[in-house]
Amino acid sequence: MFNYLRCNEAAIIGDAAARLSARALIYING
Repeated sequence: MFNYLRCNEAAIIGDAAARLSARALIYING
């Protein structure tokens, strides 16, 4: 259970990081 929650949390953090990096690329390229 704890392992599942930790993996899910990592996935959420990774998704947020991917969105931030994509937004940064838009600012740099735009």
